[in-house]
Amino acid sequence: MQSVSNVALGEELDRLLVLLQIPPEYEVSLTGGSFDEGNMVKNIEACEWLTNAIKNLEASNLDPCYAKLRAVREKRAEFVLLKCTFVRRASEFLRNYFPGLIDSMLNDKDNFTQKGQLQRPDHADMRYKCRTYARLLQFIKSLDKSCMIPLRKAYCHSLNLLIRRETREYSNELRNSSKASKSSTPSFEGPAGVNQPAGIADSPAEAYSKMITAFIPLLVDENYHLTKIIFQEDFYAIVDWAFKLDPLSCIPMHGITDRYIAAQFVDDACFQIEKYERNVKQVGVVPYIPRFSQLAARMEQYITGSRDLVDQAYTKIVTIMFVTLEKIAQVEPKYVDIVLLENYAAFQHSLYDLANVVPTLAKYYHQASEAYEQACSRHINLVIYIHFEKLFQFARKIEELMYNMSPEEIAFQVGMSKVDFRKMMKSSLTGLDKTITAMYRKLQKNITAEELLPSLWEKCKKEFLDKYTTFLKLIAKIYPNETVTSVNEMKDILANL
Repeated sequence: MQSVSNVALGEELDRLLVLLQIPPEYEVSLTGGSFDEGNMVKNIEACEWLTNAIKNLEASNLDPCYAKLRAVREKRAEFVLLKCTFVRRASEFLRNYFPGLIDSMLNDKDNFTQKGQLQRPDHADMRYKCRTYARLLQFIKSLDKSCMIPLRKAYCHSLNLLIRRETREYSNELRNSSKASKSSTPSFEGPAGVNQPAGIADSPAEAYSKMITAFIPLLVDENYHLTKIIFQEDFYAIVDWAFKLDPLSCIPMHGITDRYIAAQFVDDACFQIEKYERNVKQVGVVPYIPRFSQLAARMEQYITGSRDLVDQAYTKIVTIMFVTLEKIAQVEPKYVDIVLLENYAAFQHSLYDLANVVPTLAKYYHQASEAYEQACSRHINLVIYIHFEKLFQFARKIEELMYNMSPEEIAFQVGMSKVDFRKMMKSSLTGLDKTITAMYRKLQKNITAEELLPSLWEKCKKEFLDKYTTFLKLIAKIYPNETVTSVNEMKDILANL
């Protein structure tokens, strides 16, 4: 026992020591490593380790007896100091890196419009280099949010200088071209010579159009790039504001803002569905079923080029819808299948047109169709069993006895004689018209979607006839000479009702 305890204690101490040790390769990166592009993988790994190490030594993540240990408290303080050192070094590097990167572009004349030649701004290389440090920025933000303010200021100030310079050079050339076009006289001696301007912009309107065409996409791309590396929270704030004004009209922002509004919109829609509660006695179609068809129609109308994004939204929302619907249906077991069949039918009805053209919705349309059929089958079987309980209980008892004896012996068992059979048939089929009418009324009773009733009744009649046919085949083996209502007679009775 002592040796087992010693082994367990040793293993526990080893696990604790792992939490308290700083891997040498990470210590180098965190205390004095380079932030050059080639070292970024090591730096990111070191950041991940440091983030987890600090988290693992928090009191909430440790056994109370370890949290009070002096070694643990001192080591956590050491990790926090290491964090401060790393964040300070990384922030200082990036505050110098961003302006330096943009200064190199400002000093290169090839990046700007030259006389007689418009140069559309191209920031692709700059963005690529910035994205190299995007993950580092995210870790810096998670370790110390306060350091992001000077980083944002450094980046935006430098970028503002670059865009102002590009805009000024571009607009000056457009202005000069427009003036030259106005002052020049038409030449009737052939095409323009090589020294004659080809006319960058022949009118102020065309110059303005070129300016808009060149710089609006640039500004949109820069905003998108900023959200990826620095201004994510600010971007979310704008989108949240638009979402609160009108969620459905906000859907076009999916395509414009890529995945930001998509995640927010879909998560909120799922939350609204999950928190929906209904009265225990309430039946009928829940509000979010028809509303989803409006949502899907609006998304299909406005979203272009974002098929994957929209399909992911459909998948998440519909999955939550169906799961929540199943939970709601279980509130009152007596109505569970009614709630399911009505809502799955409403889902199919509202999405019929879209399901024919959108494969993802078609998949869920078929899933709803299967769930509808299953709910119908369960509800119909329940209604049939309630009104013909003795009939089908007798049939079930015959089936159970047939496992252990021949059909000829069953009629001699207790409760299974011909007399018992005749009594059962008389009590089950006497007043058959009234029983079937009662079955119809039972089916009708809690259905709020009356348009479903005709198809449900047809399913009910078919299911009853199938069961009755099986019953007659069964009793023919046990009571071959007994006279009973035939299947055709039963069909006629059902048809007349």
